[in-house]
Amino acid sequence: MRISIAKSILGCLLLAAASQAAMAGPWKIEVWQSGTPDNNVQIGSEFQIRGEGFHAAVHPIKVCVFDSQCQLVTPDRAGEFMLTKTLNQAGTYEIRAYQSRDMKISEWVLRAVQEVTVN
Repeated sequence: MRISIAKSILGCLLLAAASQAAMAGPWKIEVWQSGTPDNNVQIGSEFQIRGEGFHAAVHPIKVCVFDSQCQLVTPDRAGEFMLTKTLNQAGTYEIRAYQSRDMKISEWVLRAVQEVTVN
């Protein structure tokens, strides 16, 4: 009896882990300005970085613009996030989204990259 209960609990845990893993990826980030996706944004104007396909509400995401201006965000239950940025210098920037391997946020894994041009 105890063995069958233990097997049932183990099966539920494995199913939950598989379900969580299935909810992640493919990872994607997009740049939006004025309500539309646009990889060319206006200098000094706010734009949004939107991501999807990340581990849902489990591990934080570090979003970096050219590996310097980093910000932590938490994905929602659908594995999506959104943050607002402003860039004040013209040029082409690479936006990188990393997700932590665990809640200790000691190790980051690159999940998605997107370029944005600021004019």
